[in-house]
Amino acid sequence: MKKIVFIVLIFVTSLSYSQTAEEYFKKAQDKFRINQGSIGAIEDFTIAINLNPKYEEAYYWRGIIKHELGDFQGAIEDFTEAIEINPKSDAYKERGITKNDIHYYLGAI
Repeated sequence: MKKIVFIVLIFVTSLSYSQTAEEYFKKAQDKFRINQGSIGAIEDFTIAINLNPKYEEAYYWRGIIKHELGDFQGAIEDFTEAIEINPKSDAYKERGITKNDIHYYLGAI
């Protein structure tokens, strides 16, 4: 019985400390803004996406950072995902810029 109570207690405690997708998104944006490291921001955006796979803004911003780091293919994939979630996304523009940067001019149009 003590074992069951202990397991339930651990489970309930872990639920109270879990962060939401929005909290990870905000944490990632803060890291990006104060330049604590783009890799850390990418990790937090990824966690936000894992918690909410339809989080268009997280894909968009992760794509922005990947572009800055030179991961153009990863940026294009994130922008494309953002566009699939929201066809009116600003990711269209960013995807075009990224494709232009890799000299894929027809795809950039």
